[in-house]
Amino acid sequence: MNCFKAWSTHAAKSLSHFYTSDLFTDYPPGYIYILWCIGKLKDMFGLSSDATALLYLIKMPAVLADVISVYILYWVASRHMHTRRALGLAVLYAMNPAVLVNSAIWGQVDAIFTLMLVVSLYEMYQHRFRRGTVWYVLAVLFKPQALIIAPLYLFIFIDKRSWRCLWQSLVIGLAVFVLLILPFSMGQHPLWIVDQYLNTLGSYPYASLNAWNLFTLFGGNWAPIQDTFVWLSYEIWGYVFLIGAVTVSCIMYVKQRDRVKIFYIAAFIYLAFFVTGIKMHERYLFPVLILTLFSYIYTHKKAYYHIFCVLSVTHFINVAFVLYLGSYMGGILYIISAVHVIVWIGFMMMIYPQKWHGIYAVMLKLSEGVKKIGHSRQLTTVALNKPMASNKQPTSSKQSKMTVQDWVIVICIMLVYGCVAFFNLGDRTAPQTFYRTHHDNGAFYLDFGEVAYIDSMTCYTGADIGGTLHIQLSMDGEEWTGVGDMTHNSVFLWQKIQIGKEARYVKCLPRGLSVIGEVAFFGKNSPIPLTIHQVVAMEQHYQEEVINVKDEQNMAVAIPSYKNSSYFDEIYFARSGYEYLNHKPIYEYTHPPLGKLLISVGIALFDMTPFGWRFAGTVIGIFMVGIMYLLGKGLFGQTKYAVLAALIMALDGVHFVQTRIATVDGFLVCFIMLMYYFMYRYTQQLKYSTSLTHTLKPLFLSGFFFGLGVATKWSALYAGIGLAIIYFYVLMKKNCMLNASHKKAKGFFIQWILWACGCFIIIPATVYVLTYVPQLQIEGSRIRHLWDVLRLQKDMFHYHQQLVSHHPFASEPWTWPWLIKPVWYYMGRYGLAEGTKSSIVLMGNPIIWWSGIVAAGYTLYDTIRTKRKVGMFLLVAFFAQYVPCFFIPRQMFLYHYFPSLVFIMLMIVYGFSRLEEKSWGSRKTNLVMMIYGVIILITFVLFYPILSGSTFTQAFAEVWLRWMDTWIFI
Repeated sequence: MNCFKAWSTHAAKSLSHFYTSDLFTDYPPGYIYILWCIGKLKDMFGLSSDATALLYLIKMPAVLADVISVYILYWVASRHMHTRRALGLAVLYAMNPAVLVNSAIWGQVDAIFTLMLVVSLYEMYQHRFRRGTVWYVLAVLFKPQALIIAPLYLFIFIDKRSWRCLWQSLVIGLAVFVLLILPFSMGQHPLWIVDQYLNTLGSYPYASLNAWNLFTLFGGNWAPIQDTFVWLSYEIWGYVFLIGAVTVSCIMYVKQRDRVKIFYIAAFIYLAFFVTGIKMHERYLFPVLILTLFSYIYTHKKAYYHIFCVLSVTHFINVAFVLYLGSYMGGILYIISAVHVIVWIGFMMMIYPQKWHGIYAVMLKLSEGVKKIGHSRQLTTVALNKPMASNKQPTSSKQSKMTVQDWVIVICIMLVYGCVAFFNLGDRTAPQTFYRTHHDNGAFYLDFGEVAYIDSMTCYTGADIGGTLHIQLSMDGEEWTGVGDMTHNSVFLWQKIQIGKEARYVKCLPRGLSVIGEVAFFGKNSPIPLTIHQVVAMEQHYQEEVINVKDEQNMAVAIPSYKNSSYFDEIYFARSGYEYLNHKPIYEYTHPPLGKLLISVGIALFDMTPFGWRFAGTVIGIFMVGIMYLLGKGLFGQTKYAVLAALIMALDGVHFVQTRIATVDGFLVCFIMLMYYFMYRYTQQLKYSTSLTHTLKPLFLSGFFFGLGVATKWSALYAGIGLAIIYFYVLMKKNCMLNASHKKAKGFFIQWILWACGCFIIIPATVYVLTYVPQLQIEGSRIRHLWDVLRLQKDMFHYHQQLVSHHPFASEPWTWPWLIKPVWYYMGRYGLAEGTKSSIVLMGNPIIWWSGIVAAGYTLYDTIRTKRKVGMFLLVAFFAQYVPCFFIPRQMFLYHYFPSLVFIMLMIVYGFSRLEEKSWGSRKTNLVMMIYGVIILITFVLFYPILSGSTFTQAFAEVWLRWMDTWIFI
């Protein structure tokens, strides 16, 4: 962006001298015209270089190009498929994170030249070759990457077999090219533009420049192109693959007889160049996205749509990582690189499958399998919503089946919620190297090189607690004065003490065991740490390790907060994730391992940072919104109820807070939702079929997610009670139906009892034990043999049985639905203005929770009266998890209500659906639902400051947020 700002200023002064100055300019003239306009607007309105308005002006052309691309996509698609599907594709592209991160967030201009390429190819498809040539020339003038598909245009003109068309197009294209470069040509030699392109194409002599491709997969990211790769240099391999890509595309063009081939061949060439080319940047894959959509529109081959979906995810990850993390070298780099290589190979097999028939057939089967798993099949809720006495078959299975419209809606809801959830989630940097003191040994002092005023000191602690640092100051290194102690009673957080004195030396004397990541000292009101000249260990053999206390000063913070430190139970679960990755004995053993292993995935991706240890939970929170949509659509059969269910989940405070903190409850609830979702699918399929083929898959998946839930937290066992009740009830009803129809029922009943044992005992037990396997590789672990797992379960049980000490925010289960005692997770202590507070409080949306009480009562009443199966399903799921909490002796908190809350939310939707059926009608129900949605949205926004850790005034909290005296958060 800084380049674009500088170029806009320079272009506004003089286009004729733009390329003759010493300014670095590696873009052709096309985009410089746009920057010239922006520069003129900047001068007209007197905007400074760091003005936000200038940033928006620079991003606007690319964003407008995206908007126009969306319109063209819809316009073309609506002529080749149903309007609704065309709209879905357009929305999918418009809301695509890979598109948004490129233009709207980063401000790159790939969207502009891609738009020109698409228009050019469309004109070529319509046999308007001269127009197509003009648009292609414009694309080349914007980005040299347009030259990548120059061979395709050569194929098109050769296929046309018209010399007249060829020379007319060449003359027109050349005229446009010369005309547009003319203002830049004053004082230049005739072929200056050729030198400009050659210099641009010759820059960055590396195998890959953050493009996660074939060379990156084998360690070639930022490797010089002269380096050897499999006997030859990267440069030679690049030319070999270049020739190969052109040859394959030529064969494709000759073999394929349909006119639409120009779109998918163009997509293939760009994909091939990205995967196998040298000097590739991460953004060079961008044109493939819209080209695969056009290929899908014209051919109706779903494989192109699948490629678009896969590349949207991988391209977004690649670009986002480069944008935010620079030259990232973590494990996901190799995974995405491998996916790109596989997609490239699959693309070739798909376009010309005869040569690859065997492999292609296998991939096609796998693709179909994934597709079937991802879509609900032959489900209906019409019968489920009827009284039990009714024997009517459902009129249609389409009501509860997810449509393209449903997928577009739920993805949009998840994207919006995801943006809110990830906003201010936590810092992406934190100290990664540590110094371990040994009881009273390991003292050290720091020298600033000169006397400095020290206002405060901060210290980042590692994975052990219990020690204390005694801090002393000295002017001369001889006489020392104590100024305070810093107690390390928590892990992975910044601690702070005020000093307010001058000194040259600071001595840190450990008392007990401490793990120190970094120490930093700050002057008055300064966020930049004082420069530490040297650090010296008091005992020489610690000198090499003690350097770690000052080696990451760029990560030091003056104001500790939740953004840069752990809070509440993160000190246990985030720590465990770190210990798994570093093969250290696991401190937190009181819960099964799976949730902590999932937390470690985020840490592996983003290092041991607040963003890293909260990443996995936040992603799960986003998926929970989507799963809620699936439940709503499945149970109630209409999109509007699915939307309401997803919005209720997205706008509830407990879901928002509990999935943004590094604990395991979010994973638990997600698995509970999935196990009930698939149990519901099983009940529906069993109702109309006894075939194992149709009914075993959802039963297996329900048992599998039950196993994942138990492997996350024992609370999932209560959900298992509900699953068992539903399973045996449906099984008995089916058995009675078979007996009534004089069919053999005994074999059916025994068969499904055996399958239940396999799905809900053997599979979960296997999953549970397997989650302990990573601990076998850890020296000093409690688990040295698999049979130690049984002993550990006994220790876990005794721990929870004896956890009866009083906590100020513990609460009784009967208080949870009424939201009487929220849990105060975090309180900001530093850097706040007078009268300003910062808190994170686990509390639900009061409107949702209190309306949920009414909805639960109505659901119970209506189910008793009508025996409706949806009501029975929700009540069993709710009470199976809520009632056992009354008999648990250990202290409990509001978050223990989270698994039950999901079904309270669905009861709210149930209430609306029944009121529509009974008396209100569709119009009145829709109006009330909209009003309800607006109210819960306003309530969520109102309470957002205390859910997210944002700052707020005490007066605001007292007047607007403390609806009960028991709500303590200031």
